[in-house]
Amino acid sequence: MAVINLVNEAIDATRGLNSTQKYQLYEICLGQLRKAISDRKLSEVKAMMKVLEHDKTLNPSTLLRMQQGHSQMSDSVTRGDMTGNAKKNKKKQK
Repeated sequence: MAVINLVNEAIDATRGLNSTQKYQLYEICLGQLRKAISDRKLSEVKAMMKVLEHDKTLNPSTLLRMQQGHSQMSDSVTRGDMTGNAKKNKKKQK
C-alpha cells in the first residue's frame, strides 16, 4: 500500500484558490470536524486545516475567530437593545 502525504495533497488542492475561497474552504473544514466522520477523512480535514492555517495570504486572527465564533460580548448585544437609544420621532408642537 502506498504512503499518501495528505499535506502535499492539501497544498496541491489549494494552489489555485484565492483567499476568499480559502476562507470558505476553512469554514467547510470546521463544519466537517463537527460531524461524525471516519478516521481517514478526519486526517484529511486536519491536514487541509493545517495547510490553510500556515498560508501566508490568510489572516490568522480571522481563522481563529472562525474557530471560536462570536465573542460573548457580541452575543449579548441584540438589535433591540441598540435601537433603544435612538432618538424617538416626536410630533412637532406648534
